[in-house]
Amino acid sequence: MAAYYDFAGQRIIKPGAYTKRYFPAEQGLGNIAGRVLILGEASKGGIPFDAYEDVDDIINTVNGQAQALNVFGGGDLYYGAEFFLTPTKDERFNTPSQADCIVVNQMVQASGTLQASAADIIDVKYNKFGTDGNQAAVKISAGSVTGKLLQLLYKGTEVLNQDNTILNLMSIQYVGSGSAAVMDITATKLTTTVTGASGENLDITLADYDDLGSLINYINSLSAYTCLLTGKSDEKTTVFDAVASQDIKTAAYSAVGIVEALIRAITGSESFTATLTSGADRTVPDNMSVYTFLTGGTVSAATTQNWTDALEKLEKYDVNCLVIMSGSSTIQALVNAHIAKMNGLTVKKYRQAIFGAGSVQNTKSLKIAQMKSLNSAYIEYCISSFKRYDYVNKEVPTTDFEPYYLAPMIAGLRYANSVGMDVVFKALNVISTPEISEEDQNDYAEAGGVVIQKVNNVLDGTQNFQIVIDNTTYQGSQVTRTNPSVVYLINVLTKFYEEWVIEQIRALDTVANSVIIATIQNKITTYLFPVLFRDTYRWITDYTDPDTGAKQAAFSNVVFKQEGERFYTDAVFTMSVTPRFAFNFFTFITPGQFV
Repeated sequence: MAAYYDFAGQRIIKPGAYTKRYFPAEQGLGNIAGRVLILGEASKGGIPFDAYEDVDDIINTVNGQAQALNVFGGGDLYYGAEFFLTPTKDERFNTPSQADCIVVNQMVQASGTLQASAADIIDVKYNKFGTDGNQAAVKISAGSVTGKLLQLLYKGTEVLNQDNTILNLMSIQYVGSGSAAVMDITATKLTTTVTGASGENLDITLADYDDLGSLINYINSLSAYTCLLTGKSDEKTTVFDAVASQDIKTAAYSAVGIVEALIRAITGSESFTATLTSGADRTVPDNMSVYTFLTGGTVSAATTQNWTDALEKLEKYDVNCLVIMSGSSTIQALVNAHIAKMNGLTVKKYRQAIFGAGSVQNTKSLKIAQMKSLNSAYIEYCISSFKRYDYVNKEVPTTDFEPYYLAPMIAGLRYANSVGMDVVFKALNVISTPEISEEDQNDYAEAGGVVIQKVNNVLDGTQNFQIVIDNTTYQGSQVTRTNPSVVYLINVLTKFYEEWVIEQIRALDTVANSVIIATIQNKITTYLFPVLFRDTYRWITDYTDPDTGAKQAAFSNVVFKQEGERFYTDAVFTMSVTPRFAFNFFTFITPGQFV
């Protein structure tokens, strides 16, 4: 079980497998604290999962529908971001301020080069991966006064127009007795050749000097040269433009870094990145009469291996909820295995996933079969399809969005609002949904699943669409939840229980199984359920019906047993959250003995 520390008279669980929060029994659980990641395919762009090693560098954060469309260009991931950000039409309720997304399909950035006499000098890439980068272009020409005019274009719109692009560095002149002096600057050296005087040639390795100021001080220490600072003294010494046989006897020569200035300006645009071509000198690129468009930006369809690799990368990351924008049973099985693995590690936050039926699961029996195959207390599976305005195609589609598109709306409502407010789910941002009969709803409720239905307002006749069932797919936990606080409470209670029982089993690893079973059951019924769950944390409660006077115990029918290598616990609880879900049946599965 998690370690504790005392704060204001309360025992607070240190961050570990999950972070426990205290809450008043009559007010629900307060705001959910956690992070949601939306995973799916983008049709045109974004940063793909394999672009960088660090997970934080591959998270695409968008703050609105228009930005999401601009970044992803469409695809399941776009809809996941849009629906997460706009889950409800009811202005009384909060909506998320941002959506954090992972692109699971591979993409290549569009790129190009700036050349000098057909030699590559500067590599240019469009920062956004995918095909959109093929509509980015670059052009350089002579500056109106000095340096270069740099122009960057994206989808026909100029995103940068910077005239007189130049990096001033220093001026240098030979003032010795020789009849002539010329200078060469390469990527590593500054050298001079003097005619008619001995011992006055320079042979400077630029990397030997930490900054431009120290280089100038050295040159000025030589009587045959005069050197003046025209830029910044702390500038690097490796940014000079290449120079060949430049006369420095007749007049002072201004050594500059136009190549470096172009690289910095392009990269500073935030849409493009420029680097010096590997092995290139710093020869100033040629002027261009027309824009050069970047090429090679591609988007590939996500493979099963892509999903596997993306989920493996997320093993290093702490996240509470994964919204999976896929109806594929293969992908959902991968996610289920990932969730189970992560929740078995005490060093990770509690992790759950939300997804739903796709085009293949198009009947009640197929949907129920998929839920039974998942059989996880960590998975919520969406059943209902729906219609909603489509900003990509600028229409209300004739066909419904498949049920898995409901997942981001559930996550958006849950993580932006106070849990404990069942009204959160009464104003979904949808236009219509197919009717589901009461019999079918009952069947879905038994199997686990998320169902929405149309509700007519009896006062003014308006229509709303609300979630009427919200179950995990775990077949041993049939809990109908119209209240998101129940979802969260079950998560916390289950995780707490698992860790507590494992701790007790570890403490008894030298005794017989029959003693373990009897001892643990006694601790559960005399301490865990009554003292902790009921009296201390108030997750469960003794309940008296105000109309009939009938009493319901906080817990009953507790059985702790062993089957094979696992321990099972059956119990009936009366939950404290509103509405009270009395006599819900829970089966907790705990790994076998730790000996």
